[in-house]
Amino acid sequence: MALTHTLKTFWQRLLSLGRPLSHAGVPTNATRAQERELMTANIVVIFTIMWTLPDVFNFYSFGHQATTYIAIALSVATSVYLIGFALLALGYRWAGVFLFSNTVLMLLATTTQLIGCAATPSSDHNGISQLQLFDASGRARFSFYYSCAESSEMNLCWVPSKYFSLWARERHVSIAELPDDPASNAKSDALSANLAKIDSGADYRIVVRFVPFIRPSYTITTGSSGPPVLAPYEPPKVGYQADLHVYASHDGALLTQASYHSRTDAPFKADAVPYIKAGVRAVLTALDPSYDSTL
Repeated sequence: MALTHTLKTFWQRLLSLGRPLSHAGVPTNATRAQERELMTANIVVIFTIMWTLPDVFNFYSFGHQATTYIAIALSVATSVYLIGFALLALGYRWAGVFLFSNTVLMLLATTTQLIGCAATPSSDHNGISQLQLFDASGRARFSFYYSCAESSEMNLCWVPSKYFSLWARERHVSIAELPDDPASNAKSDALSANLAKIDSGADYRIVVRFVPFIRPSYTITTGSSGPPVLAPYEPPKVGYQADLHVYASHDGALLTQASYHSRTDAPFKADAVPYIKAGVRAVLTALDPSYDSTL
């Protein structure tokens, strides 16, 4: 009984302290029903601000680019909430309610998109630039693994093999070529365990799958019957696809990823090698911008 009385007294005092805020903008001549309606709107805004403020600091603390943007969005939303509450207190209730409700909807849509970005490994190139792949002395803090898959009858995998190896030798990077098969998939548990034994002293493990692309000017098609048919001339296309993944060596967690690709028309009988070199250059520029490439 005494506990109930104590709790009731505490609650009444708490309400009396919050009354200036909960009754802000409520006319003195309002009916009981109007007072409850207006007071409820005020309390909703007040509690929304109280719940949003801790999230601002929480998302800032993660240090992720997407969560930082979420924290900025929450900070802006909190400021707009305060403006909306001020409008409510000054009697411009329709403006305050309109501003508050629309801000809630916009914040919900924005944070949903940004949380999706935060939950997905970075697929842009900025994620790689944020990693310190070389220490102050220029020593590589990663091991480099690559595979190459031919997409035509021309053997062009020698291009990435040659220039990745040249770069690794000049920059003293541990490098190994992987077979292009499902067992060498970067996410394979067996591969991850084997690589962990090799690059135990490195902080990062970088895996690149490189695919040279070439489509000749003329192609021969064969049907179920009849002789082969020479297809009409089309400008030759040359290019590449390079998928890059960066993993933490200690636990194999995917830190970031990026994709580099290009397909372009080439002159008739043009040399495809410079186009493939461009793909190698794109990967090396992302990993080692200071590298003085002669590609």
